[in-house]
Amino acid sequence: MLYHGVNIIKSENIDLDVTLSHAELLGEIAVLREKLKSAKKQSEIEKYRLRLISKDLKLGFWEWNEVEHRAVDYSEEHAFILGLSPEELISQYQTVNDWAKVVHPNDLEEFNQNIAISSQTSLKTGDGFSYEYRIIRPDGQIRHVKETEHVTVNSGGEIISSFGTLQDITEFKLTVKALQQSEESYSSLFFNLPLGTQEEDYSSVKKNLDKLLKKGVVNIKAYLQGNPEFLVNLVKGIRCTKVNQALLNMHGADSEQEFNEEEEDVDKWWNDGWVDYFSNEISAFAANSSAYHETERVDTRIDSSRIEIRSITSVVPGYEENWERVLSIHEDITDRKKNETDLIEAKIVAERASQAKTQFLSSMSHELRTPLNAILGFSQLFEYDKTVSKHHRSNALEINRAGKYLMTLIDEVLDLSRIESGSLSVSVEPVPLLDIINQSLIWVSDMASTRGISIDFDALPFTDVLVDADALRLKQVFLNLLTNAIKYNRQGGRITIICDRNQKGKFSIGVSDTGSGIEASQLDDLFQPFNRLGAELSSVEGTGIGLVITKQLVELMKGSIWVDSTTGKGSTFWVILNEIEPLVPTLDRSVDAASDKLDLVTSSCPPILVAEDNIINQALMRVQLEIIGYKADYALNGLEALECWRKGKYDILLTDINMPKIDGYELTRTIRLEEKGDKEKLFIIAISANAMESDIQQCFDVGVDAVISKPVELEKLRETLAQWNPKKPAVDFGPTEDYD
Repeated sequence: MLYHGVNIIKSENIDLDVTLSHAELLGEIAVLREKLKSAKKQSEIEKYRLRLISKDLKLGFWEWNEVEHRAVDYSEEHAFILGLSPEELISQYQTVNDWAKVVHPNDLEEFNQNIAISSQTSLKTGDGFSYEYRIIRPDGQIRHVKETEHVTVNSGGEIISSFGTLQDITEFKLTVKALQQSEESYSSLFFNLPLGTQEEDYSSVKKNLDKLLKKGVVNIKAYLQGNPEFLVNLVKGIRCTKVNQALLNMHGADSEQEFNEEEEDVDKWWNDGWVDYFSNEISAFAANSSAYHETERVDTRIDSSRIEIRSITSVVPGYEENWERVLSIHEDITDRKKNETDLIEAKIVAERASQAKTQFLSSMSHELRTPLNAILGFSQLFEYDKTVSKHHRSNALEINRAGKYLMTLIDEVLDLSRIESGSLSVSVEPVPLLDIINQSLIWVSDMASTRGISIDFDALPFTDVLVDADALRLKQVFLNLLTNAIKYNRQGGRITIICDRNQKGKFSIGVSDTGSGIEASQLDDLFQPFNRLGAELSSVEGTGIGLVITKQLVELMKGSIWVDSTTGKGSTFWVILNEIEPLVPTLDRSVDAASDKLDLVTSSCPPILVAEDNIINQALMRVQLEIIGYKADYALNGLEALECWRKGKYDILLTDINMPKIDGYELTRTIRLEEKGDKEKLFIIAISANAMESDIQQCFDVGVDAVISKPVELEKLRETLAQWNPKKPAVDFGPTEDYD
């Protein structure tokens, strides 16, 4: 009989010199019972621990009587793996044939073969015998299991029993399958990607970098750049493991072997450019193995020709610790780089041509305006010369009219050139629309009367309307639309100026005529330069660029323009602009209540000069300054402001930037130059509608002390004046109590 773990020693001829008393014998028995109780308790603890470990590992235990060919024992977890209760397992699975009920039919033949050889194989190897198969649980689940068997023999070498484990490896199998599918998908993508792709082994590079880090090298990039020979040896240790056909084609290689031989001959293609490339790439991986490195570089083909490549390189996820798999994707950007170079060269040529055109137009403008000045001037004198006959006076008027028309053409060509070059700027601010339209109507009234054309205009809907625009350019827009409505109208026709407020925050102005209208097929060409839509064959004068300029000006003012035309009835040109709510606040009773405070600060208010060409903005500034306790003198342009400063004594200048005569920049520069004499420093605050950072910086560059962007907030104005007041800050009447 075989005993496991118990040594039995037979005692012969042993004389007991000491005879135990009955009491002592009872004591020994009690001790032995306590030890047995403790051993049982320890055994239960170990069994409990074994059950927990078995459950965590999904590992069941079994024991089999090989003599009687029946089950001896199954662990609890063994039953759970099969989807049974321990009682069901013991009662239903006693013989080998019983297992046919649980083994997957497709695995049953192989299972029986393994059962037949398992005991003898385990006996021969002494390491046990393992095999895998699938089971079908009572609930229909298919599980993958792994069974391992060991045997026990008697003194005669006969197998008398076996024992082993059954482990649920379903999750492991699913993980392996998913990994295989992922690897297959990766390989399919790798080899079929239209971009050049290669995989390399950087493990030798990683090992050497780890050694550097242990030596205390912190800045890997600097070290590699400072030790190019060390870097070369690192690169020589890189091994290319696979490449796709796209990369072979990119480098002109006939085979993977030819490509790898070229890659491994580092001394052949190494130059200083590779020092930067590999030092940047390797140091990037050293800093973060999960990151990717992207760069554009010059490489060489097998035939030594140059190729420009965009590369993205990263360590394959899961290999961050050893860098055994590094993936690189390469894109041939040779053609793109050539196109970029061609575009840059074309841009340079275009800029030079544009500059030459601008210089030419500027020169021609000067050369044409000089004689035109004489022509227009002398032709006007005929109107005042009583000795000249009526016939000659009429001829002089025609000369003057033609000269003015030629001057208009010159101005339009220059405007178009400025718009195309982006050098035409506008000063967008609140503009009273009625004033602009009235001024434009005055300009075209004689022209309309000559052709017997009446103009219908109801001013009431336009009263107190403010739009966001440049006053000068908006007037140019309406003059162009009105003159076109007159020129292309029928004799004795009518022009109507209408408006529309259907869009929130927008104000639409329409100039409608009773001319012949425009064909629908011609509308797309209406705003094309020098395209007069056939009117060049008529007696109507024009260049075909007026509407182009009009459209560009409207868009510069953040507006839009469109036309509605009916053949035989006429056209309506619509200009849509942003409408601005009236900004001029009105004084309320709280201002009167603050009169005592105003009296206190009147004597301490600094002399202020305001330079502002827009009447509305000037009126607004006057009210705002009065609200916060200041008074000021006002100038309508930069030149007038400069003369006021020279004659008077001012502490603060509030100046607009875009003004006629001289702008705010030139005004500030001139003042700063003249201040170098005996004059005290003038504090200059720019009030500008140009809120771009570059515009604000330009203000400071010319010598402005502070900048307030339009629209001007009252509190901001008060704070700024208080900061730069050389006497004392204005009284704070509170942010909401002094104005609506």
